[in-house]
Amino acid sequence: SNPNPLWIYNEKLRFVKVNNAAVEKYGYSRRKFLKMTIGDIHSAVDHEILDNQNKHLEDIRLAGIWTHLGASRETFIVSTVSYPVLFNNEPCDLVMATDITELIEKERKLEDAYQKIKTSNEVLLQIAWSNSHELRKPLCSVLALVGLLKEAREQERVELLRLLEISSTELDQVLRQNNEKVNEMEMVEEFE
Repeated sequence: SNPNPLWIYNEKLRFVKVNNAAVEKYGYSRRKFLKMTIGDIHSAVDHEILDNQNKHLEDIRLAGIWTHLGASRETFIVSTVSYPVLFNNEPCDLVMATDITELIEKERKLEDAYQKIKTSNEVLLQIAWSNSHELRKPLCSVLALVGLLKEAREQERVELLRLLEISSTELDQVLRQNNEKVNEMEMVEEFE
């Protein structure tokens, strides 16, 4: 009556007992289960691990995170715990499986969100640095040149206007670069 799938398998890795929750979750009949081995419910990736463990059968404990297959070949991620038991006078292992597929998916989404925030913060730091360093130089130049222009003689005005144009262009370039960074960040967020 345990709501989690439970089964007992023997040293030959054959199922010898399964509970109702296992039958319901995996979609195999009880009779079919008892003709299978634990390898039949594991994904191809897990088979490599199982094969390596089979070489050291006395050490096999199938506790951990696994990808299991149901009768319809759908996959789900389970966390299993395994205990040695004596069943029908035969050394066996009792396994309880808990489906954690939804939890893993939420964890993946949380990691994706964290990476997006991290990337956005890096861009914002670049923009903040640019505003305090790259933007400041041409802005200070523009302000100083405007002050000089107010008091300059006609022959000095031509040179001051040329310097003002250079500083204004630099200022415009820095602003455009910062806007591009913001737009790229927004496009990435929209795409995802």
